[in-house]
Amino acid sequence: MKFKLIALCAFTLLLTSCLDIFHTVSLHKGKADVTVRYTMQKAMMDMIGSFSGEEMDYSEFDEIGDEIFGEYNELYASVSPVNTPYHIGAEIKVSGKVSDITSGLETTYFLPVKTEKGYEIVIPSLSDEEETDETALAFMSGAKYTLLIDLSGDLKDMKKAGVKVDSDSSGMEETDQILVNIYGSSMVIEIPIILLFMAPDDFAVELTP
Repeated sequence: MKFKLIALCAFTLLLTSCLDIFHTVSLHKGKADVTVRYTMQKAMMDMIGSFSGEEMDYSEFDEIGDEIFGEYNELYASVSPVNTPYHIGAEIKVSGKVSDITSGLETTYFLPVKTEKGYEIVIPSLSDEEETDETALAFMSGAKYTLLIDLSGDLKDMKKAGVKVDSDSSGMEETDQILVNIYGSSMVIEIPIILLFMAPDDFAVELTP
């Protein structure tokens, strides 16, 4: 997955804070509308290029969305590149019945899936087999993954959120390491990206009443 490799590269260079991920989720009568936008600051990427002596090639970023959502049917997902004077990345929009979108997929990343307790949204882990540098972890602590939940429709009764970093765990974990706030009919969940890098398995956000 090219996005994973690019994120790991930024992490290695202690520039993870220039990575911005914004994820929105709504669900009405089983139909989900999901947007995932990820961008990196051009100024920081150019700095990397100046240190390495090579000019930064932004064309690779145009293919990131296709790499992430390659398994999703084109009927449900669309990818739009983001290329402004300040940011480079992509925005993916997925819309359709969750049951239809997930049919035949092994992993349903970014989508709200019904569980016995409420709903679960799986986010890909960014962990690496190599040992993480402590200095890099310190720089990474300020980077956030922002998840915006529409608390209307099927998700109107959801009041709490937690994360599960172990697929064998039956309950929510790390609830003291994320920020959860409700503003009107929206829930904003701020997850330190460091948790995604340290998670040994896919990272699940659990929504409960």
